[in-house]
Amino acid sequence: MMKRICLFAARVAMLALLVPAASARADTVLLIHGYLSSPLSWERTGVNEALAANGWPRAGIIEPREQVIIPPSKPKTGKNRVYNVHLPFRQPLDIQGNELSNALDMIEARHPGEPITLVGHSAGGLAARMSLVTRGKGNVTRLITIATPHLGTWRARQGLKITKNHGPFNIVKEVVGGRAYDDLKASKPLLWDLIPNLPGNALFWLNRQPHPDIDYVSIIHTKGFSGKGDWIAPAFSQDMNQVPPLQGKSAIVLLPSGHELGPRDADVLVDILNQKVK
Repeated sequence: MMKRICLFAARVAMLALLVPAASARADTVLLIHGYLSSPLSWERTGVNEALAANGWPRAGIIEPREQVIIPPSKPKTGKNRVYNVHLPFRQPLDIQGNELSNALDMIEARHPGEPITLVGHSAGGLAARMSLVTRGKGNVTRLITIATPHLGTWRARQGLKITKNHGPFNIVKEVVGGRAYDDLKASKPLLWDLIPNLPGNALFWLNRQPHPDIDYVSIIHTKGFSGKGDWIAPAFSQDMNQVPPLQGKSAIVLLPSGHELGPRDADVLVDILNQKVK
């Protein structure tokens, strides 16, 4: 039965009910950033620091295209470890998923046989699902998504409309801003992928594929739209149970937060990672 947990304070001890107790504990975490972001998003928001303070130290930033892992400035040893991956956030989901698969290959080669938890923020959660479906789970035992638009987002269609406003008096471009407008234009293939229920795009395909039998947790941000979601994705779109192959398979955590990462996400992640997986 699907488990529902609402958090309206910084931490709730009842997160122990998220997943059932079992025999193994994940000791490697891979943090996956979202659109218009980078591995620094986990650093700036204090997520990396909170994880490190609770027994999950930084292990490095993975650059899949260069096949290198940039070590942390102050490496620490321990049973657990956290990697950050750098994905080409403007690229379509299949390319991001392939890059993430390369990163997982690197982790599994470095730590053979050890279980891995994927944590994806926003579109990073979709890249994680794309990798799991196309590559297979490998050593991945759990996927945690944060404010991920699993059913797409109307903002993608809005972004495409903005880029269609042409001419020397492009008022939309002036309002949006030059850099943001250029990012939208460079991201057209990804924006097409994120349009809700569009036959033929990557998300439509992904949401109809079998998914690996692993633990799934949906962290749903509810601030904005009267608690029905954040400014990017409605709450129902952030819920992996709404994806037909994952119906009834995802635990849920509700956070009164906007779309961006924040301290509450760090608190919840620490609690989830300290729980057993199947």
